Amino acid sequence: MDILNNKHYVYTLATTDAADLSHSELLVFSFLWYLRQYRTQMSNRGIGRRTGLNEETVASVLRKLEALGLHQNGLAELSDDKRKWFRASESGTFAGFRNYVRSPSSELTVVQHSVFSYALHCKAKNFRPKSGLTPAYIAKVLGSSAETVKKALERLNEFGLLKWDGFTINFYRTLYPDHLMLFLGKDEESSSISIGDDLDAPPESAVRRLREKSLEVLDSLEERVLRFLKNSWECSDDDVRALLPGALRYLREGGIVPQSDPELEDMLRRWIDEPEDTENADKGAGPTAGAKSIADSNGYFGVPDELGLVC
Repeated sequence: MDILNNKHYVYTLATTDAADLSHSELLVFSFLWYLRQYRTQMSNRGIGRRTGLNEETVASVLRKLEALGLHQNGLAELSDDKRKWFRASESGTFAGFRNYVRSPSSELTVVQHSVFSYALHCKAKNFRPKSGLTPAYIAKVLGSSAETVKKALERLNEFGLLKWDGFTINFYRTLYPDHLMLFLGKDEESSSISIGDDLDAPPESAVRRLREKSLEVLDSLEERVLRFLKNSWECSDDDVRALLPGALRYLREGGIVPQSDPELEDMLRRWIDEPEDTENADKGAGPTAGAKSIADSNGYFGVPDELGLVC
């Protein structure tokens, strides 16, 4: 399935009725199970980056997985009794689906991205359960609740990613750049991308609504950076004008939209303390070389390219 082939995804394992995992636990374990084949470990922040979860949630999930015996010494583990929690595929591996990861600036939650991804998977495989692709069924697959999935479908319908009338899920023939920006990865060069054959293009009102919400996220980030530079760092207006473009570039190119102001301040303090990249200083780029080294230490770039891209 190559409709979003330059977007990050986690191959999320399909569970059985025996499984007792929340959605976040299933998502993190699925990613760790993939990493296991490379004997690779990743920081909590790196795992969060690759799954769309925040660092605090990842830490909590890892503690729960360790208590369940699913995570030991930084690697995913599966005992014989826990293997019964996951469905086997015809090839003898585990069955699952491509779960496209949310961008840090996405207006959708992690669960909403998973609902979209699973519905898209069912469409591609021409799969429809006997009971129908209902919120209750999707919730069972994802380790969520029927009410949460129902709200997710309403949100996805609002933004034009799919069409849901309360009973049937259909997909539009195209997704537009505003939709593609919701997913972690590079944007497509084309103005739209084909994903289905059910309906024509999404309503313009849905795309406009999504664009407005996305701009609100970016505006909020700029306001928070400005507040930090002016108040916490006590920059002059000239300093703010010089630092703001590079600070925003550092945060956005790293795919970072901090969840809290203390987290934002910590990132920016480290960014400002790094030596400037003199080659790009006149471009307002800020200390990009230092930013890269910080990112490496936190798991953003220091892993094989294929990790999180082809799971």
